[in-house]
Amino acid sequence: MKRTSFWIWMLALLYLQACATSKPSVMLSEDPEVNAFLEQIQNHLESHDWSKILDVADPIHFETQVKDLGMAKVQYAAELFGLYMMDNNIQTGETLTWEDLERIRSVQLNELTGSGETFQVSGTVTLSTQEVLNLNFEIVKKSGQYLLTGAVG
Repeated sequence: MKRTSFWIWMLALLYLQACATSKPSVMLSEDPEVNAFLEQIQNHLESHDWSKILDVADPIHFETQVKDLGMAKVQYAAELFGLYMMDNNIQTGETLTWEDLERIRSVQLNELTGSGETFQVSGTVTLSTQEVLNLNFEIVKKSGQYLLTGAVG
């Protein structure tokens, strides 16, 4: 009897810990598909999974910026989120590096505007230095799939 109650107690403790540490889903839209995409982006930013970020970028936009215009992938990633701008720049040294982006510790998505197939998202990122930068990005739905996109040039 004691062994059974011990395991029940342990399972309950693990369940409560999992509930306490899991963050709530992103709920900025009435469309669960949009929310799921935003949560995916938030998770990729916080886990520094830059390859997955680049995988969900609009291929035409990526091609224009990186291949045609010669933009570095790290700059492309930073610019997608408005983190490479005057007065909101994540860069610490002479040049922007992946290590600069690795300073992101948490992401807060605050607002979604737009409708149909194009949305603008705003929020903040908190860096390892506790500095808070504005986060702004655009998503577009193409061929039934949400993608990150941005300005060209």
